[in-house]
Amino acid sequence: MSMLHGSAKVFALVTIVALLAGCSGAGSSNSASTAATPSVAASTGASSAPTGELPEPELDSIKIGVSAPNEPVDFRAQLASMLGLFEKYGLKAEVIGFEGDAKTLQALTAGQIDFGIGSVANALSSQVSDTPNVVVGVGRLLNTDGLWCRKGITTADDVKGKSIAISTFGGTSNASALAAVEGLGLTTSDVVITQVGGESERVAALKGGSIDCIIASAEYPGTVMQDMGATDVINLQEKNIYAASAGTEARIDWLAKNPNTALVAQAAMLEAQCSVWTDTETAVSKFVEFTGETQANAEDYFDEMKKTANRDLMWEDDSMQALKDTLASVRPEIADVSLADASDHTWLQKLADIGFYDKIGCPIEN
Repeated sequence: MSMLHGSAKVFALVTIVALLAGCSGAGSSNSASTAATPSVAASTGASSAPTGELPEPELDSIKIGVSAPNEPVDFRAQLASMLGLFEKYGLKAEVIGFEGDAKTLQALTAGQIDFGIGSVANALSSQVSDTPNVVVGVGRLLNTDGLWCRKGITTADDVKGKSIAISTFGGTSNASALAAVEGLGLTTSDVVITQVGGESERVAALKGGSIDCIIASAEYPGTVMQDMGATDVINLQEKNIYAASAGTEARIDWLAKNPNTALVAQAAMLEAQCSVWTDTETAVSKFVEFTGETQANAEDYFDEMKKTANRDLMWEDDSMQALKDTLASVRPEIADVSLADASDHTWLQKLADIGFYDKIGCPIEN
């Protein structure tokens, strides 16, 4: 998988043309027409070799909302904050936890946060709104969810007629629920899919007995589910389903106004993401400190994360297709949304171009 593939190459070319033309305007749903150029060239020199140096951000501080703050794959903003990476590049960041993608999208739309980390469905659905946002980074390219059910539910026949908890309709967990039902040879008429909230809320509902089954990470430490007698009836990770998740998103109009801040914020989160591989011990320690999770469980989480997570945060637009299809099943107007309009590769590509990936020792893998 190349860094700039098929449609992404075309999209990148359109973006470069737009940047040279100095186009802007929040009214467009195409990120290529609204992106602004980070002023890195002024600090590095157009003819000099890439140094990885970042520009001075326009803003002093930003707010980042996270849909699932207790999941390692969504931990990059919090980890960057705890490691002092935002401050290292001249920016203060407040990381705010939300329960579920809907609340994160609401805050992003209202301008209460500058970045949101959660389902890329938020960017897709926002394209038919007055305040479109775009994906600027992706934390995982594989579906790692599982269908966890209470004690006694272990087969497809057992799942029939049972309730399955997801976060929100049209979101990542909804797509996982549909894939799980199909994988079991069932149809949506055989089960009751219901909105409950974020993963921790779904786990609590399963433990409390108010729900029969939930969509939750297949990487959940075994002891957590074993203690409640839960069974992973189907593990989607084993199906190798290609699906973008744990996306970093921002409003198009905000990116256009604050290109240097956007680049610096992306750099800090990228460095934190890559540090999970180069210094797992510290990442685990910070996760335990933040979540109160046990050391053993946290180690299990990050060991599994490194097997499936996306170190360089780059993605292919096609990895959003399955989620778009799921979202369109509940919101038909989404069927006409272009995946390129919901994606903006500008910021990570710029970090690659100026040598930032090389500077922090983060390989580009995709």
